[in-house]
Amino acid sequence: MMKKILFSLLLSFIALSAVAQSQKFYCEIHAVEQNVPTGFEFFFDFGSNNVYSRWGGLSEKQQLVDEDGRYIKFKSMVGAGNYLAERGWTFLQAYTSVYKGLNLLHWVFCKEAETPEEAYRGLITKEEYKNRTK
Repeated sequence: MMKKILFSLLLSFIALSAVAQSQKFYCEIHAVEQNVPTGFEFFFDFGSNNVYSRWGGLSEKQQLVDEDGRYIKFKSMVGAGNYLAERGWTFLQAYTSVYKGLNLLHWVFCKEAETPEEAYRGLITKEEYKNRTK
């Protein structure tokens, strides 16, 4: 009987330890109205770099690229959101603002993972791609 209790406690401890190690990571998609065929340009804020450049615009360094460094084109905000959802991110909220007279859409996502590398797997920003290829 005592062995069963100890075994149950051990399993509970292991389960709690595994849960305690994961944490939430966040991403915010910024979509700014542009005069391009899609109507919007998309920027991804993972909290580690500035989304806004020194010159007051949104930084192209925070746009997503593929393994070859080419920008990933999204046809809509839903397309960008689906891209994150396919990689395990969960939608939290949406809001709008105005930036330099243009509409700016914001969608916030989160993902539970044990490490940042696990959370951001499959997502490469232009800046990260440049750093990898130096």
